[in-house]
Amino acid sequence: MQQYYGDKPHIISRKSKKRPKKRRGRTSGKVRAVLIGLCVVCAAVFLITVFAVYPSRDVIRLKAEKWYYVSFYSPTEIVEAELNAQSLKETGGAGYIINDGTFRVTAFVYNSSSDAKAVADKQTLTASVYTVAIPEVKIDAVKDESTSKQVKEGFSVHGKVYDDIVSVLNEFDRGQTTESAMLHAVTTVRSYIVAERERQQAIYNETSSTAVNALCDYLDSAVQSLDIAMLGENNGLASRIRYALCEIIYNRYMLAAALN
Repeated sequence: MQQYYGDKPHIISRKSKKRPKKRRGRTSGKVRAVLIGLCVVCAAVFLITVFAVYPSRDVIRLKAEKWYYVSFYSPTEIVEAELNAQSLKETGGAGYIINDGTFRVTAFVYNSSSDAKAVADKQTLTASVYTVAIPEVKIDAVKDESTSKQVKEGFSVHGKVYDDIVSVLNEFDRGQTTESAMLHAVTTVRSYIVAERERQQAIYNETSSTAVNALCDYLDSAVQSLDIAMLGENNGLASRIRYALCEIIYNRYMLAAALN
C-alpha cells in the first residue's frame, strides 16, 4: 500500500485526534476553578479569623470633657502663689495651684461653666473661671469587647468620685450634715477607687496594656489624694476635700494629655 502514501512509508499518528485534548482541557479547567474557589474561601476564613482573634485593631474612645476652676490669684512667683493658696485654704477653699506658665490659685473645680461663673461672680475678691479641657483619647481596645468596656469605665472614675463627694460637701456647707458623715462618704468613695484599681490591675496583668498601666497609676494617685484629705491636720476638712477633688480632676487631664 506504499503507493497511497508516496515514496516513503507514512505512519498515521493518533495525536491528530482532537477529542482527548479537549477532555484534558475541560478537566484542567474544572480543577483550576475548584482551586480558585478554595483559595477564595480560605482567604475569607483567614480575614474572619484575624478580625475575631485580634480585636485590638479597634479603639476605645474616651470622650473630651471640660472642667472649670474658680481662680482668685494668678501670680508669677511660686512663693506668692503658695501664700495666696494658704489664704484660700483658711477660708475653706481648695488653694490648689495650677501651673500653666502662670500660677493659678484655685478655690474649687466645677463640671458646669454656669456654676463656676455663678460662684466667681459672687466673690468679693476678683475671681475668674479657668477652663481645663480634657482632650479626647483613643487607645487600643483591650482583649475583647467586655474587657474594653471595663477599661473605659475605669477612665470615667473621676466623674463618679466628683459627683458623690460634691453632693455631701454641699450638704456640709449648708449645715445639713456633719464632718463625720462627710468623712464616711469620702471613705466609701476611696473604697470604690481601690476596688476599681484592683480590677484594672487584673486586666493589666493579663494584657500588659500601657494605657491600663497608666490608668492604674492614676487611680493610685486618686487614693493618695483622698488619704491626705482624710488624715491631714492642716486647715479644715472641707478645704482638704476640695483640694483632693481639684487634684483628682487635674491629674485626669494630665493622664489624657500623656496618652495622646
